[in-house]
Amino acid sequence: MRCMPPAAFRRPASLTCCAYLQAGGRRQLTNAAAIVDELKSRQLPIRIDDMSAGPSQLLRAAVSDFLPPDWSPRQRKFLPIHESSRSLPNGHHLVHFPPLTTEKDLLEDGTDVLHAPDRSWKYRLWAGGNVQYHRSIQLGTANRSLALVERIGDVKVRDSKVFVQIQRAIVENESSGATWGAPKADEAAARLRSIAFPDTGRHTDNSRDTRQLYARENRWLCFTQNKPTNPPPPFNPPTKEPFYTATLTPTPSLLFRFSALTFNAHAIHIDAEYTKSIYGLPERLVQGPLTLVLMLEVARRATGALYETMSASGAGTGSKQESYYVDAIDYKNHAPLYVNEEITVACAWPEDLDSTAAAAAPRMSVWIQKSHPQMGEPTVCASGTVPLRRLPMKT
Repeated sequence: MRCMPPAAFRRPASLTCCAYLQAGGRRQLTNAAAIVDELKSRQLPIRIDDMSAGPSQLLRAAVSDFLPPDWSPRQRKFLPIHESSRSLPNGHHLVHFPPLTTEKDLLEDGTDVLHAPDRSWKYRLWAGGNVQYHRSIQLGTANRSLALVERIGDVKVRDSKVFVQIQRAIVENESSGATWGAPKADEAAARLRSIAFPDTGRHTDNSRDTRQLYARENRWLCFTQNKPTNPPPPFNPPTKEPFYTATLTPTPSLLFRFSALTFNAHAIHIDAEYTKSIYGLPERLVQGPLTLVLMLEVARRATGALYETMSASGAGTGSKQESYYVDAIDYKNHAPLYVNEEITVACAWPEDLDSTAAAAAPRMSVWIQKSHPQMGEPTVCASGTVPLRRLPMKT
């Protein structure tokens, strides 16, 4: 069965961030079918994590000086960003389950070979994706671990670029004796894959498998073999007025710390000279996963501003005590974000918030904008949609 990407990504030509990987020529690939077949046939390694609180706490420390106070939907108050929580914040799964790649598994720019067509596809950009959290992930639980299971889903070849969809699932780890690293037996790995992707496994206890699923993620990566050019970014002005914003300037130390937390040696995030001479870009790029983390972090804080506004005005669907939380995002990257460049993460007032039919799941737009270098006006570089879920009212 052909695996279709999310609706927002069914046309790779719309993945405009990959305009920055334009090939020197427009040659068509003669081996496109072979590339697609080989990528889809790969069996990617399973990663097991004991879900200790350390990586998430380090991420909190890395971003704390760049963001406003955090919001706790359940406590319904803003908190110091360093205040610990046993629940994994949205987006923080990205600093767990590091790829266990050795030096020989890295390409010349420091990226791994897990998802690239082969070593000749030297240039990679993160185009977008989506995340859906199904259950809260608790940190620091003794004698318990989770597994990240990956597979390559859809693959699209356009001109001289290859778009690769990575499907990911976080599930309960059933394998005994493995609390970090990889499953100890092929049978355990097969069982985890069948839980993560039921369409490829043989099992009958579906209700149990559903309870073992914590999150699903799809991400799109764009690869090319040719040295990229650096065209002017498109002018993409915001289409909505924000009701909540956070302005920050990503620094070299923030990018370095995030790369270290994610075990990511990609040189375009840490080596300025390499980025200029090989990628032809003016500065180091903000990581795609970090962009996702920033949108989710600000979206969570925006739900706090939403709660306080509704409480003060009595707006909403009948109670000043309503509170919402974020459990999913669908996003695209449109243009690069560079180190030492001021950006603003913005959220629009949720759509259909006051509609009785849609009040159970209003949708909030979130985007990252910066000043366009030629126009001098705000231009959107990343955008997403966040469905909001209602928490039970406080009594």
